[in-house]
Amino acid sequence: LKRLQRERLRLSRQSQVSEERVADAERVNKELMNMINKLRHGRSEFLHQMSRLNERETAMSADMKHFAQAAHSSLDEKEKLEARLKRQQFDYKVEINHNEHLLNMLQDELAKLDSKIAEAHLNEEYSMQEE
Repeated sequence: LKRLQRERLRLSRQSQVSEERVADAERVNKELMNMINKLRHGRSEFLHQMSRLNERETAMSADMKHFAQAAHSSLDEKEKLEARLKRQQFDYKVEINHNEHLLNMLQDELAKLDSKIAEAHLNEEYSMQEE
């Protein structure tokens, strides 16, 4: 009888220890499940943020390509305008030189004509005085 009581007491203690271990294991399992759920939720938010950042990066990359193309075309246009301006300045200088040369020729011609007119007037006056 004592032996049976001791055995029962021993089994009861073992059972109690086992129940405590099972309870501890269940508590740890619940904590692990909660931690895993929190990590899953955090991972989900992180992946969502990463996808938004990737979309933003793609959009910014496209914008940068567009800006680079616009800058290159603006520089090309600026170079074309500068070349056209230099050509027009050169043409303007050539035209001014040509016009100045033409003006000088016309002034010389005018001076010659004025002197011929003056000479003709003198000859006419001289002719009239001789009559």
